[in-house]
Amino acid sequence: MVAKQTESNAVAVIFVHGLGGDANATWGEFPSLLRSDPDLAAVDVFSWGYPTGILGRTPGITEAATQLQTELRVRHARYRSIVLVGHSLGGLLIR
Repeated sequence: MVAKQTESNAVAVIFVHGLGGDANATWGEFPSLLRSDPDLAAVDVFSWGYPTGILGRTPGITEAATQLQTELRVRHARYRSIVLVGHSLGGLLIR
Protein backbone atom coordinates (compact mmCIF):
# COMPACT_ATOMS: atom_id res chain seq x y z
CA MET A 1 0.00 0.00 0.00
CA VAL A 2 1.41 3.36 -1.03
CA ALA A 3 0.36 6.33 1.03
CA LYS A 4 0.81 9.98 1.75
CA GLN A 5 -0.38 10.14 5.32
CA THR A 6 -0.43 12.73 8.04
CA GLU A 7 -1.72 12.65 11.58
CA SER A 8 -4.33 15.38 11.02
CA ASN A 9 -6.11 14.33 7.83
CA ALA A 10 -9.64 13.06 8.35
CA VAL A 11 -10.34 11.77 4.82
CA ALA A 12 -8.78 8.83 3.00
CA VAL A 13 -9.15 7.84 -0.66
CA ILE A 14 -8.38 4.18 -1.34
CA PHE A 15 -7.99 2.77 -4.86
CA VAL A 16 -8.85 -0.92 -5.39
CA HIS A 17 -7.78 -2.62 -8.64
CA GLY A 18 -9.66 -5.20 -10.67
CA LEU A 19 -9.05 -8.77 -11.85
CA GLY A 20 -5.50 -9.23 -13.10
CA GLY A 21 -4.60 -5.76 -11.89
CA ASP A 22 -2.07 -4.43 -9.47
CA ALA A 23 -2.33 -1.85 -6.69
CA ASN A 24 0.17 0.42 -8.44
CA ALA A 25 0.09 -0.46 -12.15
CA THR A 26 -3.71 -0.28 -12.55
CA TRP A 27 -3.95 3.32 -11.42
CA GLY A 28 -0.71 4.57 -12.94
CA GLU A 29 0.16 8.10 -11.87
CA PHE A 30 -3.37 9.05 -10.82
CA PRO A 31 -2.85 8.54 -7.05
CA SER A 32 0.39 10.56 -7.26
CA LEU A 33 -1.45 13.37 -9.03
CA LEU A 34 -4.01 13.45 -6.21
CA ARG A 35 -1.24 13.46 -3.58
CA SER A 36 0.46 16.42 -5.26
CA ASP A 37 -2.73 18.50 -5.68
CA PRO A 38 -2.63 21.35 -3.13
CA ASP A 39 -6.45 21.42 -3.06
CA LEU A 40 -6.37 17.85 -1.70
CA ALA A 41 -3.66 18.39 0.91
CA ALA A 42 -6.09 17.30 3.66
CA VAL A 43 -6.72 13.93 1.97
CA ASP A 44 -4.59 10.79 2.40
CA VAL A 45 -4.33 8.61 -0.72
CA PHE A 46 -3.75 4.84 -0.71
CA SER A 47 -3.75 1.94 -3.18
CA TRP A 48 -4.88 -1.44 -1.86
CA GLY A 49 -4.01 -4.66 -3.64
CA TYR A 50 -4.97 -8.29 -3.46
CA PRO A 51 -3.75 -11.33 -5.43
CA THR A 52 -5.53 -12.05 -8.70
CA GLY A 53 -4.80 -14.27 -11.64
CA ILE A 54 -5.26 -17.79 -12.90
CA LEU A 55 -2.22 -19.45 -11.31
CA GLY A 56 -1.63 -20.03 -7.63
CA ARG A 57 -3.80 -19.32 -4.63
CA THR A 58 -6.09 -16.35 -5.16
CA PRO A 59 -8.91 -15.33 -2.84
CA GLY A 60 -12.51 -15.46 -3.97
CA ILE A 61 -14.59 -12.28 -4.05
CA THR A 62 -15.98 -12.81 -0.54
CA GLU A 63 -12.53 -13.50 0.94
CA ALA A 64 -10.95 -10.51 -0.80
CA ALA A 65 -13.84 -8.28 0.35
CA THR A 66 -13.32 -9.50 3.91
CA GLN A 67 -9.61 -8.67 3.63
CA LEU A 68 -10.49 -5.17 2.45
CA GLN A 69 -12.97 -4.76 5.31
CA THR A 70 -10.28 -5.81 7.79
CA GLU A 71 -7.82 -3.36 6.23
CA LEU A 72 -10.35 -0.56 6.66
CA ARG A 73 -11.08 -1.48 10.29
CA VAL A 74 -7.47 -1.98 11.36
CA ARG A 75 -5.41 0.52 9.37
CA HIS A 76 -7.92 3.21 8.55
CA ALA A 77 -10.17 3.37 11.61
CA ARG A 78 -9.06 6.89 12.52
CA TYR A 79 -10.51 8.46 9.36
CA ARG A 80 -13.80 10.32 9.58
CA SER A 81 -14.51 9.56 5.90
CA ILE A 82 -13.18 6.96 3.49
CA VAL A 83 -13.71 7.17 -0.26
CA LEU A 84 -13.29 3.86 -2.08
CA VAL A 85 -12.53 3.91 -5.81
CA GLY A 86 -12.74 0.57 -7.59
CA HIS A 87 -12.07 -0.71 -11.07
CA SER A 88 -13.98 -3.76 -12.33
CA LEU A 89 -13.68 -6.52 -9.70
CA GLY A 90 -12.41 -3.90 -7.26
CA GLY A 91 -15.82 -2.23 -7.52
CA LEU A 92 -17.50 -5.52 -6.64
CA LEU A 93 -15.23 -5.98 -3.62
CA ILE A 94 -16.14 -2.51 -2.43
CA ARG A 95 -19.87 -3.23 -2.71
